[in-house]
Amino acid sequence: MTPETRDQTEGANRDEIRESIGMLLELERGTPGVLAAGLKEFRPVEIGEVLHDFDVEDAARIIAAMPADQAAETLTETDPVTREKILDETSKDQISEFVEALPPDEGADMLELLDARERREVLDKIEPEQARQLKRLEEYDPES
Repeated sequence: MTPETRDQTEGANRDEIRESIGMLLELERGTPGVLAAGLKEFRPVEIGEVLHDFDVEDAARIIAAMPADQAAETLTETDPVTREKILDETSKDQISEFVEALPPDEGADMLELLDARERREVLDKIEPEQARQLKRLEEYDPES
């Protein structure tokens, strides 16, 4: 398969995934639980690649429909701008679950997208030892 053919195939797959998730969002309006069940058919990276195509409210609904570990991984697979917009629409309780589900370095990256007050609020909700680790990681340059 040539690189051009691979890009076309990946583009078609992304389109199919985006359309499928869009249909699940519509079905969810009439049948609660459809979105959560349907999202299990996709890998976090697949959802993360199309999340920016949805408006922020729908993207937040998609994330909220997933278990914390899948949602956290999906958020790490999407672009930083989309991730930040979704986090703005997400409760601090949910964000704390996402941070706990991630390895410490990725959790610290997610915390960086929050303002200082929100970071403290999230850190107060997670397990104390993990919170200490995350606070230590905040002291380092994000690129280190």
